[in-house]
Amino acid sequence: MDNKYEIDFILYSKPKCGKCEILKRELTREGCSFIESENYPSHIMELPYLISSLGDEYNFVNAMNMVHKIRSAKGGT
Repeated sequence: MDNKYEIDFILYSKPKCGKCEILKRELTREGCSFIESENYPSHIMELPYLISSLGDEYNFVNAMNMVHKIRSAKGGT
């Protein structure tokens, strides 16, 4: 049995984090697959933090900009 999953992102977040909830909602809206973890690497200083399957890293502002680019590419607003 193969236990590997194909995902687009790892989302590092914490409970009751408003920005984390916003980013989760936007990723879900755009059909991006992600796993969420509260166990984040020590170099991460602020949450939410997103890492793509290609290794690209995004803080909240950059992640939201990336999501908006995905939306624009799909023809959304």
